[in-house]
Amino acid sequence: MHYLNGGSGAYPNIGGIVGYTEGAVKGCTNKGNITILCDSQSATWTCARVAGVGGTVTMGASDCHNFGKLSTTALFAGGTAGNRGAGNIATSCIGGVIGSAGPYTSDGTVVFEKCTNEVDLDITLNTITETPNHHVGGVFGYVTGNIVDCENTGNVTCT
Repeated sequence: MHYLNGGSGAYPNIGGIVGYTEGAVKGCTNKGNITILCDSQSATWTCARVAGVGGTVTMGASDCHNFGKLSTTALFAGGTAGNRGAGNIATSCIGGVIGSAGPYTSDGTVVFEKCTNEVDLDITLNTITETPNHHVGGVFGYVTGNIVDCENTGNVTCT
């Protein structure tokens, strides 16, 4: 994907299988590369959720695997009070399998299990606002819920 336009308020959810689901994903495998490029010095993503399988998955995942290389080069802006993503005002979540995993609040019943990432993540995080949070992980970027028997064998490089 070559992202040309944006601006504060553009909330992309990008995944090889699903961008955003208010449900669970089970038995999903991504083998395609996810490459996101925003070469503008003024167009930004706000609260981006990017991953090999799902950008945002709210109700759990099991037996999901990423074999596709993930790379991003973009400007990331802070979020707004209306898009707090698990309590964080300015959050971009990038993971090999799922970027943002779980509901905004969790009572511990949402489970993410047996998920694997087997490729390298090459993430360039440029920011133009004063307080963005970035959550980057080999399997998950950010999780509210329980993680069980998950594995990352790829290198995670953040610039």
